[in-house]
Amino acid sequence: MAGHVAVRLVFVESDGSRVPSRIDWTAQQKQRVRAEIDEALRWWERNLPLAQLRFSVEEVTLFTGYEPIDMRLADEGLWIGDALRDLGLQGDNYFALAYEAADQLRKTNDSDWATTIFVVASGGSNGGRFADDYFAYAYIGGPFLVLTDEVGPYQQSDLAAVAAHEIAHIFGALDQYRAARVPCERRSGYLDQPTSNSQSGNCLLNEPSIMIEPVGSFNHDHIDPAALAQIGYRDSDGDGIIDPLDTTPELRLEAELAATNRRPSYRGSARDLAFPTMQQSATTINRIARVEYRINGGPWQFAMADDGSYDSAEEGFTAVPPLYDGTSRLEFRAVNTVGIASTITQTSVSISGVGLEPVYTIDAPPVSASPILTLSLQAAPGVAQLQLSSDPAFADAPWQLFQRDITVQLAAPGAYTYYLRFRDSEGLTSPSYPLLLRYQPPMPHIYLPLVRR
Repeated sequence: MAGHVAVRLVFVESDGSRVPSRIDWTAQQKQRVRAEIDEALRWWERNLPLAQLRFSVEEVTLFTGYEPIDMRLADEGLWIGDALRDLGLQGDNYFALAYEAADQLRKTNDSDWATTIFVVASGGSNGGRFADDYFAYAYIGGPFLVLTDEVGPYQQSDLAAVAAHEIAHIFGALDQYRAARVPCERRSGYLDQPTSNSQSGNCLLNEPSIMIEPVGSFNHDHIDPAALAQIGYRDSDGDGIIDPLDTTPELRLEAELAATNRRPSYRGSARDLAFPTMQQSATTINRIARVEYRINGGPWQFAMADDGSYDSAEEGFTAVPPLYDGTSRLEFRAVNTVGIASTITQTSVSISGVGLEPVYTIDAPPVSASPILTLSLQAAPGVAQLQLSSDPAFADAPWQLFQRDITVQLAAPGAYTYYLRFRDSEGLTSPSYPLLLRYQPPMPHIYLPLVRR
């Protein structure tokens, strides 16, 4: 359970087309349920601080010809299939439709994961239970979970706790209460971890947990280590990055001679390698954040993504390093969205006919008391333009005529990194130079009168 999770909250409404409709949702009921679901999702966000977890919720009412609360578990496909087809999906296999609905929701929200929460209005029926005594359940690993608005033997105000328990199933956690009869050695989740806190058997752990008793555990933020590991929340090396996010990029590089400006261009690809798993397909939700290179140990330069942006787990890139005459050592690396870099790939190249590297001098105040800073520049003859940006890719930063003094306006007190590069009259671009700019307004002085007695 990590990253961005898109949730479709479905209020299932009977329309009377197959059996008489006897229960209808009210706006007040929907509002109460939505608040409880939001509380359950925020609970997981709060209790998994290393997971970079964020839920987004899309709320919708979908119709079925059945009265769901009167149905048995074996007949769930009838009303769930109706509801999913009300989304415009086609097909008879309701599980396939549920996966398709989740995939569409994930793509629409550009999320890492997606799931569906079906909520059924019970109208007080059987204490808020389905016909065969179910009131809340989920399938391990998804694609959906089901709740009644009155959650059976629990109180309506306990819906958040019960929902939090069921959401854990979606991400691989198994039940641990005694009646579930889950043995200690039963494994689950991306990390294939045992249920070592189960009450069924002589397990290694005996800790309070949301997977044993939802309400008290919800109120006291109790999640045991076994459940945490089953949902992927384990940091084996203690580096502050949970294992499924602790991935390493791989970079492949090939060189080809550029047709212009006598500078070689480099093409390659980078991909994020998933954390290994024993039982499931290896998956990473990390993305390549950037590919960068440096020349002779200088500052890192930004390589351009072939499709214009770094936004997926695999990216092609192109770089035309701003080289000058002589032999240069180049180092390339890819960095993913959690800041882990690939092994550095090194190469060297000798070129001639470009000229010697110009000397640039950039003077900036170490700390400014004003949000408007002045940079003083000195450059070799022939420099025609400059480019200044807070983006290392210089996106949307126009080239401007070179001038010795340029100003930068900072939005608020703090430290900012800007990047500056130059271009000469022949179109040759310099390396980019990172600039650390600090704005710190002066502290106000308060004068108190001195009183003698």
